[in-house]
Amino acid sequence: MGHGKKHHQTRDESEKNGRIVNNLMKENILESLARFVIKNAQRIVILSFLATLLCGIYSFKYLKIDSDQDHMISPQKEYHQRYLNFLNKFGDTEYIFVVFEINQGNKADSLKAIEELAAILSQNPGLFPTVSYKENIAFAKTHELQLISPREFQVLKSLSTQLPLEKIASIQNEKQFFLTLDDLINKFTKANSDNAGQSFDLLTSVFKQTLHLYQNPEAPFSLDAFLDQASLRNKGYYASESDKLLFLKILPQKDYQTSSVIEKPLQFIRERIAHLKNKYPNLIMGVTGRPVLQADEIASTGQDSLLACLGSILGVLLLYLYYLKNLKKPLLIMLALLASIAWTSAFVALTIGRLNLLSMVFGIILVGIGVDYGMHFLLRFIKHQKAGLNPDIALILTMKQVGASIITGATATSLAFYSAF
Repeated sequence: MGHGKKHHQTRDESEKNGRIVNNLMKENILESLARFVIKNAQRIVILSFLATLLCGIYSFKYLKIDSDQDHMISPQKEYHQRYLNFLNKFGDTEYIFVVFEINQGNKADSLKAIEELAAILSQNPGLFPTVSYKENIAFAKTHELQLISPREFQVLKSLSTQLPLEKIASIQNEKQFFLTLDDLINKFTKANSDNAGQSFDLLTSVFKQTLHLYQNPEAPFSLDAFLDQASLRNKGYYASESDKLLFLKILPQKDYQTSSVIEKPLQFIRERIAHLKNKYPNLIMGVTGRPVLQADEIASTGQDSLLACLGSILGVLLLYLYYLKNLKKPLLIMLALLASIAWTSAFVALTIGRLNLLSMVFGIILVGIGVDYGMHFLLRFIKHQKAGLNPDIALILTMKQVGASIITGATATSLAFYSAF
């Protein structure tokens, strides 16, 4: 029993001695570092300034922005692989849309404006690889069955057994037309509520043709009038079913080295829209689409982030000025913080080479977190100075007391932020 207790005490003393030795080693290392700084203070300041300058230039030149949101998701994810395969097969399908609102007074101007805008954009293939506002109707009429999916073909085949399509196609005179009209009315009045809207639209077109034949008995019968070929959609324009909206579809050239991706194409489009509005005062038009919404969001976020970053730096500086009642020391802390941000940016440029949309906003966080370490060190240094110690001794003692904690905390924070890049 006594032998076991003695062994336990010996082990405790050994562990205690080990901890003392480790602490002494750390303190000796930190003390040596502090003495090195004291001895070479001027050289260290000059080298730090030059390093900050070089790091700032290097990061400005080589640190790139990667605003491609697809790169923020692991390519190992199964659902992301399906999306990337889709892009490889079909290309980019995120279009910009210029929308024209049509009314009775501006239809002609809208058609002129969309043709002018399409012509201008088509002259800049470097910014706009694809510009279209109209489909090739002649091609679609002869190849329509090639443009539909197998499922849609089966639906069409099923409809052909329910509607007298052959009778409609063989109409040659008014008598055949009215007989077919009677048949259609009987069928459509029995349609379920899900098809009521479509049935009403078709019957409206039928009655328009009926009225036309009644008012113009000598006019030749035309299936084009029956199908309402005067609508913008039937003329090939990208338009809503009501013909109240007209669309210009644009595929912009994307630059993922910029935060907004489509900054130049979007600026060009908006400038041309402003010009057209001046030329056609009654024109109602605007630009939309997912790329536009993302560009506006990022532009707004970037501006807000810059203001927030500058505001946080100023706020921290004012807080330290109020607390320390001194201008020199808070300014030195902020200079050290800015130097550390420059070094961090250069390190990211060297090791990773890019910032994504998530890591770009960490500048604000670095201001709040990075300044803590300098403040901890400074306040402990001031405390020792107030106790009557000279600056050299105060610096050595501060380094021995808080140096290890600051280095440990800064290292852990660095590793945590590194994962976000």
